[in-house]
Formats: sequence, C-alpha cells, structure tokens
Amino acid sequence: MCGGDHNGLDWGRVAPRIIHPTKLAILTALGRTCRALSATTMKPVIADPEITVGQLHYHCTSLRKAGVIEIVANYPRGAANETFYRLTPTG
Repeated sequence: MCGGDHNGLDWGRVAPRIIHPTKLAILTALGRTCRALSATTMKPVIADPEITVGQLHYHCTSLRKAGVIEIVANYPRGAANETFYRLTPTG
C-alpha cells in the first residue's frame, strides 16, 4: 500500500546510491561559501583530488537543468566562458 511513509524506504541507505557524490560536493561547496562559484573556483573548495574541473562542469550543467543551481555570470576565458553558479532560492 502506498502512503506518506514511502513504504518504509530507508533513505539513508538509498540516497547515496542514487545521488552522485560530485553533485553533493557541488551543493555543499555552494552552500558553504555563500557565493557564486565556477567549476574552476569550486575545485579548491571541494579539495577532492579525484574530482576534475571537467566533472564539476558536467555536474553543474546537470544540476542547472534540474533547477537546483542557476547561472549568475559568464566571463570569457580564452576559447571558452567561465560560468558561475549559485544555489537557486528554492534549491
């Protein structure tokens, strides 16, 4: 029977298996710093040597599409733009 208790789902066990750790690191970094960050400026804040700037950029794009973070600025940096993100007010 479906109900408000989500059928007794153990979110503490399930969430880490369905939520990517890099996305959690991004959300934690943006929440901790309380300022807009780009993938490049986020890297030292996260300080996980396994996470690359490319991975941060990829997951920021995904989080933006999901409406959890938003773009606040874009600055030209060589052949690309450096995009700065912040948590959305409802994120």
